[in-house]
Amino acid sequence: MAYTTLTRAEMTPNFLESEVGLVLKTMQVDDTGIEPDEYGYKTVKGGTIYPSNDTNAKGIVYADTDVTHGERAASVITGGRIYKSKLHTAPETAAETALKALGIVFVDSQPAVSRIMIDELGYTAGTTAFQASDIAETDDGSALKIVAVGSDNDKAIATVALNANKVTATKVKAGTTQVTCTVEDVNGKHTDIVVPIVIS
Repeated sequence: MAYTTLTRAEMTPNFLESEVGLVLKTMQVDDTGIEPDEYGYKTVKGGTIYPSNDTNAKGIVYADTDVTHGERAASVITGGRIYKSKLHTAPETAAETALKALGIVFVDSQPAVSRIMIDELGYTAGTTAFQASDIAETDDGSALKIVAVGSDNDKAIATVALNANKVTATKVKAGTTQVTCTVEDVNGKHTDIVVPIVIS
């Protein structure tokens, strides 16, 4: 006989920049302004400014809350670091000011992350350069730049230089090497990415 086990896991909302310093308070949320879905359910979405997106803002709803049958207790964020662009409700200026006064810090974008696959880049004696957008991306498409290169490249194959946020490999002889590039996002956060280099 086969048995099936259902395991439930709690996921962190994707609008949290960090759980460090996160402050949650229990508040009663209601269905004011919430339209029912096609099945008649009313849900206050996680990431909604509550109770209203104005000077009366008291926090950000932490997780989806079912209010189909009236008001319910919900966890509301009153302090912590939040990705503003990922909220269900974009905060109005007055609401943002009110929430900042409570202790919420808004962050505009996520740190740089390496692509899942980094293709090898071929060079011909320094005639080709690559920049941050060739080796990394952010989920919101915000700007990146390469701010440093490591000394891990094989100098018998190529010398590597960083100039105006672009990296150039100058051929010494044909072969394969690599270079570690430090990529910086708009918030000043860094990610190190090892880029393979093929010199032909």
